[in-house]
Order: sequence, then structure tokens, then C-alpha cells
Amino acid sequence: MKRGCLWNSFVMIGTASAFLGMFEEQLPKLFRVFRERSGDLLTARESQAVRELYEAGDASNFSEDVLAKSTGRLAVLPGRKLGWSDLGEPARVISVLGMESLVLTQTA
Repeated sequence: MKRGCLWNSFVMIGTASAFLGMFEEQLPKLFRVFRERSGDLLTARESQAVRELYEAGDASNFSEDVLAKSTGRLAVLPGRKLGWSDLGEPARVISVLGMESLVLTQTA
């Protein structure tokens, strides 16, 4: 960190169309399948459409197969004085909410 390296917090900010554009460029076959089935989402056919999506596509990784191959369209911005929260489990979220309410009570 002292040498200027960046910590990947995987916070992404961008328009949906920008991310979809990268997806379409890097994984055109999978993108086409998603586009063809998108009309079935949020309908009675959704379960079948999702099954078809998983069956039609090869295994892929958004970070490796899309983002890492689209570096010309991405930027990295360093953050200053940021904290860290790993909210990957419900217990962690509850603990943060508990801490937050404690802080709010003390400042009121």
C-alpha cells in the first residue's frame, strides 16, 4: 500500500449500458442467449428461461472474462480515508446495524 498499490474492493460504478456493452463484446454468445430469454423474465416462463440460460452458456467469470479483458474501458480511482466492512454474511450486517444504532444513540 505504501508503494501505491491499490486494494480491490470491487466497488463498481457505471451505467448498466456500459457494463452490458462490455459483456456483449467479450461474451457475445452468452449475451445473445440472455437477450433472447429476457422477455420471459418476470413472467410465468421465468423458471424455464433461467434453466435455459444456465444450460446454454459456458461457465464464465465476470471479473476474468469481461472486466479483465475490457481494461481500456475501465478506470481505477483511489479512495482516501475509507473504512472496511465485509457484509457477506447476515450476522455481519446485523452487527454493523447494531453498532450504527449504538453510535446514533450516543450522538443524539
